[in-house]
Amino acid sequence: LQVLRDGPFETLTRAQGLPTDDLTVVQRGPDERLWVGTTDSGVFVWDDAVTRRLTVAEGLGPGPVRSLATDTGETVFITTASGITEVTGERLRFTGVRDWQRRPLHTSTPARAGGLWVAFGGGALKRFENGQLHDVDRAIARTRESSPIYEDRRGALWLVRPDGTVATFRAGRLEPVELASQEVRSFFEDREGRVWIGMQDAVAVFSNGGWRTWTPGEGLPLRNVSQWVEIDDALWIAGANGIVKIPRPALRAFVEGANVAPAFVRYGRADGLGSLEFSRHRGAVELRGRLWFPTRRGLAVADPKFRPASQAPLQVVFERFEINGVAHDPLAAVVRAPKGEGAIHVAFTAPS
Repeated sequence: LQVLRDGPFETLTRAQGLPTDDLTVVQRGPDERLWVGTTDSGVFVWDDAVTRRLTVAEGLGPGPVRSLATDTGETVFITTASGITEVTGERLRFTGVRDWQRRPLHTSTPARAGGLWVAFGGGALKRFENGQLHDVDRAIARTRESSPIYEDRRGALWLVRPDGTVATFRAGRLEPVELASQEVRSFFEDREGRVWIGMQDAVAVFSNGGWRTWTPGEGLPLRNVSQWVEIDDALWIAGANGIVKIPRPALRAFVEGANVAPAFVRYGRADGLGSLEFSRHRGAVELRGRLWFPTRRGLAVADPKFRPASQAPLQVVFERFEINGVAHDPLAAVVRAPKGEGAIHVAFTAPS
């Protein structure tokens, strides 16, 4: 458990009471406590200490925990590699899948009509409702292997097709998303109903009739963005290089079409994060004024009211690079200049 309090993160591990450090997903439970899924130790409920454990012995399905979700009532849905366990109060009901070791479940997401959308590791998509898995429309029966799924508040299901392109499915109609193809890691819907896509080397959001994309060339410091948390004054995202906080004014300017990348604060190892390996499963939440991110070495917890310990360098966009009047790629890893005297001209843009 990594806690941002007086500056750097503290780390609480199994020695302080966690059943394991290898975490996959977190979810705010109906009891307003934090439910935590793990790779090798089932699910536990955290409230300043472990207050409940759910393992195979208690009726949980075997295998790593892939996702956690709640319905409008008191039920928590736990998707493991082997099936789905419904937890209502003290009662557990497990629905398993055949041959799960060859066809494990990969992820699930709540369906607005009830139940879950469930994706298998091989790409098959099913619907889970009333304790049973059901077939879906043939147009969406296959998705890209190990890709995310998400149903937005309009009832559109976002998915990745087998060819790697993104599409939405609503009212029986499959619509392609006009977005440059990349490996998709996550979908996220913000408070205004905009859907964001976390990709291998970019973040994209649909706004004002078009896609706004933020890439490393424009200052994005993260890769493989997989976790998102939105609070009143900022959007927090986590990826392979740490955690980034985007303040609300910078976020608004970016989605409304500003020609500069959003300003941000970045957290990494220098700030005390014990691990930069965040779970690929959607699972960061806000609870009791704190932000919770599952990692492979504990649970990263941030106090959003704390003034950041470190500010990322200015987000510089290099526009032109010349040596003796000859233009070179400003993003090239290596540019060689001839010996002797000469002139180097660099044109860039950065916020003041």
